Amino acid sequence: MKVDKAKRLKEGEKENARHRKLVADLSLDNAILEIGQQRKLLSPAMRRRAVEQVINAVRFPTVAL
Repeated sequence: MKVDKAKRLKEGEKENARHRKLVADLSLDNAILEIGQQRKLLSPAMRRRAVEQVINAVRFPTVAL
């Protein structure tokens, strides 16, 4: 009977681990969806300005030949 109980305990532990993983995955999915439903962080005009700043920051200076 001890072997049977140990086997059931092991199966229960596996099932609990699977459930914990499912809960973690669903919690992450839920957090991502909540972020997506928040208002936009940048307006289109602010987004354009941010892109222009990045482009200007990485642009290499032109060299006259």
